Parts: sequence; structure tokens; C-alpha cells
Amino acid sequence: MIACMKLGAPILPAATLLGTPDVPGRASCGPMKVVVTEETHAGKFDGLPPALLCLNTSGVDSANWLQLMAAQNAPTHFTPNRAMLAADPIQLCFTSGTTSWPKLLAYPHASYPAKHLSTLYYLGLREGA
Repeated sequence: MIACMKLGAPILPAATLLGTPDVPGRASCGPMKVVVTEETHAGKFDGLPPALLCLNTSGVDSANWLQLMAAQNAPTHFTPNRAMLAADPIQLCFTSGTTSWPKLLAYPHASYPAKHLSTLYYLGLREGA
């Protein structure tokens, strides 16, 4: 996730419970360019645009999927093309979809600390616990 933040690539986390019918609908809502998942979930992404870069975290060769482990040979130094702005999107999330199809929400870099702290409190995390 930190690498995506440095690249300026918004992150769209998704629960592994999403089924095959859910993935294409969610993928069509935004400009998804890369999928990172385990091999066991790769089939959910069948039929998505072929330009999509698919990375497999399992370290196992599979059709149309690159191994994320191959990135270990990439250069260790990274210089971003531009500075990230507070208004740039950092995370994309879907609403619950309880009343209709889930809607995509974009959160900017400026909101990340607030989301992080609110999660900390509603999960009840505290030092020493």
C-alpha cells in the first residue's frame, strides 16, 4: 500500500468475500489498471480488460498473471514523477450497497490520517491491549 501511495496510484481494497459477479461491476466503476491478489482469487478477474496488469502474490506461475515476487529484482531507489497533492485520491472505497448497487467514493491524501485515527478508535485499539 505504501508503494501505491508513493506512486500516486489510488488503492481500492476489496474483501476476499466478493464473488465473481461482484468484481466486473466494481472494476467498471473506476479506472482500475492493476490487480494484486492471491492465486485462489484470480478466477474472479477472468473476463476483465486484457490491458489490466494482474499480479499474483502466491509466487506460483499461472496464466495471464505475473508474480509479484519478480519485483524483488527491481531498482530499490524510487523518485516520484511529481509531488502528491493533498487533494489527490489515495484510497477508493465502495459504499455498503444496502439500498442499491454500491457506489465508489474517493478519499484524498488529506483524509488518510483522519480515517486511520477513526479506525483506531472504532476498533478499540489502544497501547498495551
